[in-house]
Order: sequence, then structure tokens, then C-alpha cells
Amino acid sequence: MHPIDIVERVKTNYRNYIKTAFLVIDGGLRGQMHERIDQANLLWRGPYLSLQRPYRLAEQRLGSQAARLGLQRSLLSAGEYVDEKGERHPPFGEWTLFSHQQQAVEQILAGRNTIVASGTGSGKTEAFFIPILNYCLHHPGPGIKALILYPMNALANDQYERFARYLAGTGVTFARYTGDTPEDEADAQFNDKELRPEKLCAEAIWYRRDIRDPASLPNILMTNYAMLEFLLLRKYDRVLFDQRLQFLVLDEVHTYYGARGIEVACLIRRLKEHVGKLDGALTCIGTSATVKGEELSPVARFAGELFGERFQTEHICTEQYQPIERDAAGYMPAAPTIEEADIQKLRDLSDLDRVYDFCLDHIAPDELVIAAMDAVRDQGADAAAEFLGKVLADNALFRAIEQLLVEPCSLDEVTTFLQTGASPAEQRSGMARADALVGLRAGCDELYLRREVEAYLLLGAKARSNDQPLIRPKVHIFWRGLQGFYRCTNNSCGALYTEYIDHCERCQARCLPVEVCRNCGQDFYRAYADNPDLDLEPLIAKTKRDRKRAESLPNTFLLADEPRGDDFPIHFTYRLYDNSKTNDEESGCRSSGAVCLFTPSERCTDHAGDATGAESGRLSCSRDRRRRGWGHLRTDPWRIPRRRDLAAHCRPVHSPGVPGAQSRNTPERGARPQRVYRGTGDHVRRERAVRLLRRSRCAAAARRAQAQISHPQRRPDIHV
Repeated sequence: MHPIDIVERVKTNYRNYIKTAFLVIDGGLRGQMHERIDQANLLWRGPYLSLQRPYRLAEQRLGSQAARLGLQRSLLSAGEYVDEKGERHPPFGEWTLFSHQQQAVEQILAGRNTIVASGTGSGKTEAFFIPILNYCLHHPGPGIKALILYPMNALANDQYERFARYLAGTGVTFARYTGDTPEDEADAQFNDKELRPEKLCAEAIWYRRDIRDPASLPNILMTNYAMLEFLLLRKYDRVLFDQRLQFLVLDEVHTYYGARGIEVACLIRRLKEHVGKLDGALTCIGTSATVKGEELSPVARFAGELFGERFQTEHICTEQYQPIERDAAGYMPAAPTIEEADIQKLRDLSDLDRVYDFCLDHIAPDELVIAAMDAVRDQGADAAAEFLGKVLADNALFRAIEQLLVEPCSLDEVTTFLQTGASPAEQRSGMARADALVGLRAGCDELYLRREVEAYLLLGAKARSNDQPLIRPKVHIFWRGLQGFYRCTNNSCGALYTEYIDHCERCQARCLPVEVCRNCGQDFYRAYADNPDLDLEPLIAKTKRDRKRAESLPNTFLLADEPRGDDFPIHFTYRLYDNSKTNDEESGCRSSGAVCLFTPSERCTDHAGDATGAESGRLSCSRDRRRRGWGHLRTDPWRIPRRRDLAAHCRPVHSPGVPGAQSRNTPERGARPQRVYRGTGDHVRRERAVRLLRRSRCAAAARRAQAQISHPQRRPDIHV
């Protein structure tokens, strides 16, 4: 497997998906959006490379510490199983824990509140599972002694299978209580839920009926915080928790922040009050691969506020790494000449001859490669891994990459470091080095150098030394959706920006968020009434009373890009498109009256002498209906249109982007223009259209701007 190649393919597929999944009918806007999408760092950041260094081990096996830690004999023999590949996993007594696991086990056994903050795959689950299992073995019998909360059911399902392997034969029972847990066999069959697997161990409790049974209450219960809310509310579930509860575990504790964190913090306090353990008698444990840093006091403060208990900084267990030990002397390989075809040959690293030829050509001197081959030729399936371990151990370039990737950095930063010697931190800060071009690969072609770095990562991941992987490379990439576009309101400019900007950098006109209807591809600017006390609800005229109230509204009101209260947004556009054709060419206007409603070539006589809008850079909306030029909208302008009056491109029968799909009742040129309303495939919201005029840059935009009023609860179909 070639991780970097996989990431590049995913990036390409994701870029193509975004371009094709979000229909934008305006050709100019679509072109700018695609240009921004093609730019780096818009849809993703990375990939970043790092090496997962080997964790430092405890000095003794767990079985040797049984007397000192007070471990039950049955615990030392638990945890043994054979996986699907036929590999034997030893019991807990034969384990040598990582140092952070050892620290966590000792603290939890002593009843101290603990945070296990270590990387993915570092054994955080076992760090709290071993003390909990030991307590349950010390206190046999039914009753929930440990409650484990997961932020997602998928995590609970994965841990359920692991617990089934660890607890088989121990007599310690466990259960999972989520929305997928059936009440009994009949409920599972009727609601198409999973029946109890035949090969599941006897310690696993599957049905809610058995979980509630006082005679079979599980010792360990896994659930999520939303289900715990129901368990504490429902009378028949409240009996699950009593004074026997000793451990509360929050997995992925970093997810409990903001409103969710407040909700969970209150829920924890309700639980402690329910079981009568508000005095600190409950042992609280949190795990996370994210909550850590150089300063541990903020982590302790966060955990204390969440659990309502006291956490000491010395009780936060973080990973510790084994030091990298290499011989002082090392060889420097020749300048790279690796082609793409050579990289493709490394897809199968189990072929010893292929690996031998590659190392002979690109990695090490001939005599070193031949000596390593002679040493491992008779080692069978592990020969290639041992061979690479001997070849790479003394490679100076490989060591430099290994030292650099202690912290995540991009592939470009790695190649720049090898060329110039500038560290990633110096590159990010823009610091120039006086001794530039002193890197190990100064003057090398960047493309060859990138391939060389990729080759070393692939070979190093396969290599083994002292029965341990030589390196554990990791590839990180951060994804984001398409959102947060701002666009210039000057129609002759229309520049698009990927982040908030107040005024256009080209023409200094006001910029507003731009949104696109996911149903038809029509683009809109989004704004809000500047006056929070201005009630625009009557503009969506539903009754005669609403029409009367609308008459009392001011003819002109200012707009802002952020809401001033709980008001709903105003969506407006310069032109409306006929969406019957959605190819790469910009669709034509339906009619001059319906589409070109906001032409900056004309001058707004109403506000020619009013500089208020220009100075503030704000927009203003006019609903004046008395001008002669608006005669075609003057007849019953407040009427709620029936379904046949909806704009063709927002009709639910239309399927944008599907070949052959047609919009019905598309008006011909010269026909009476129709109002435009938002809609989805299930529901079309019929709303009153208002006209907007720009006061900042263009006084011409007055009389023919068509707007759309949209209630905030009905906005799921507007998205970019």
C-alpha cells in the first residue's frame, strides 16, 4: 500500500465530486468557484507526514507486579484469545505495559481521577479496563460498577467486541445499551434489529430485558450520553444505577466542549446525585488522543469542570517514547535517480529479490546490500523485513528523515529541509538561513527527492529491527466542505472570496455571503435587515391582514451581512436563469424584465444625493411599488402565488443536471415575469419577493432588483 499515492487519488476524486455535486448555473460564478477549488488548502490541508515512535515500556510484566498492585489471579489469566488470523494474544499477566498505561493502571487502582491522553493505538482502553476488571473480580455479583460513555455508537460497537474477547470466561458481565439494543428476541425480529450472536460469550448481555433484570445486571455498561439522559429519566431504567457504581469513563473526552460539554457536565452531576456519590467517591476517567500539550494544567481544569471532580496535573498520563539510538557513523547514499516506475515496484515489498535490486540501485553501497542479503537469506517470510532493517539502520539520509518527522510536516517541508537545511518551523515563519543550500541533498532535483522520501517511508515501514518495526509512518490530511464564500455586490466585478471580507479588494464595493440553491443552482446574496426591530414577516403575505401590515413598512431599509436579532435573511440576486439547460455554458436569461433586474448602468434617481449608504458601505432595499417602471409587478404584488406561479427553475418536478430533464411552464421571451421562490424536492416555500437597491457603489441598482425573503427555519436548500 502506498499511502501518499492513495491520498493523492482521494484528493482528485474529492475535487471532482465537489465540482459536479454542487450545481452553479451562473457561468462566471461557477468558473471562479472551480478556480478556487483547484487552489491548494481550500478543500484540504496536507498531507502531513509523521512517525509514530515506539512507546517506552514498563520495567516489569504485569504478572510480576500482581502482589504490589493487588491484582486478582484470575485477571492475570484473562484476555487470552486467538484472532481470525490464527495469532495468539497472550493473557494480561504476560503483558508488558507501556509506561503511560502503567501509570494509569496504578492511579486508577488507587482511586484517583485520571486522564489518559496518548496517541491512537497506544492502549488507552486497556489502561482503564484492567483496573475496572480487577475491581469487578474483587466485588463479584450483579450490579453496574463501571459506566463507559462513548460519543458515537460505532465506538461502543467496536469496544463491545473487544470486551467480549477480554472477558470471556471471567464471569464479569457487560452490556451495551444504545438505540440499537433490542428489548428482546421478538423486538429484534419485528424491528429488524440484530439477534444475539450464537458464538457470543456468556458474559455478554444482549437484550434490554436482561439488562434491567436485577438478577443479571451487568457489571460494565457501555452507552452514549444521549441514552444516559433517557436512562436517568425513565422510571424503569433508573434502577440500573445505584451506590454500586464506582467508575465513570468518558471516551474521546475532547468531544465534550461547548453546549454539548455543558449538557454532559450537568448529566454527570445528575448521575452522581442519583447514586449518592457527590462527595468524590466516584472514580472519573477520561481518554483522548487530542487533549494534551506542553501545559497540563488547562487539561486538568477542563476535566475538573466536566466531571465536577478534582484532577491533578500529575494524574494526566501522556505517552513517553523510547529514545532513537543509532550508531554515530553512517553512510550517505548517492544522489537520487528514482523514477515513478521504480516507486510502483515497491507496492509488493514481500518480494525479497525486488527489494534487493531496488536497494542495490538506489539505497546503499553494493557491499552493504550483499552482506545484508547473505545474513537474512534463510529467514523465510521475514527475510525482506530483516534485510531492510539492516540496510536502513545506518543510512544517514534515513536518519535525518526519521529525526525530522518526530513532528508532523508536509512532504514539501521535508524536501526543502533536505535541500537547504531549513527546519519546518523556519520555513513556516519565513526565516531565511544564512547558510542556505547546506542540506544533505543540496542541488538535487525536487521531483527525484520527493520520490526518494516516499521510497524511504515505504521501505522503513516494512523494515524490522529487534522484532519491532523500524519506523511507523503516518499520513495526516484534513478535509473541509465547500462553504464560506463571499462575493462582491458590484455586478460588473463579482469577485469571489473564500473567507470573510468586508469590501472587495478590486473595486471596494461591499461583499456579502453568496449562497446557491441546491435544487436549481440559482445564486443569491444573503443579507439581513439592519434594523432588528423591523418586522419583515408581512412581506411574506399569507393573509389580508399581512398585506395591510406590509403597506405600513418603510419604502427603503438598510441591509447588513449579519443578523441584528432573530430576523430572517433576505436573499437577492442580479439575474435569474432558466435552468432547463445546465451545461458548462452560462444559461440565458428568460426575459429582460425577469432577469436583468439589477443593472448598474442606470442611475438611481431616488438616492442620487443620498451618501449615507455609500459611506456606510451598506445595501438598502426598496419596496416602493408606485413607480411606472414596475407596472408588471404592480398588480396584486402581495399575493401568495399558487404552485403554477412558481419560477420554473425552482419547481420540485425539475431535476437539475439530469440529461433530458425539463422545466415545465417555462415562460417565453416577453411573457409576464414570474416571481422566484426557494424550493426543495419535497417542499416549495412560497414567499414574497422584494426589490433591493445598492447604495454603496452603484446608484443605478434601484428599481429592478428582485429579492427573496426566506425564513431561517426553511434554509436547508440554500448551500455553498
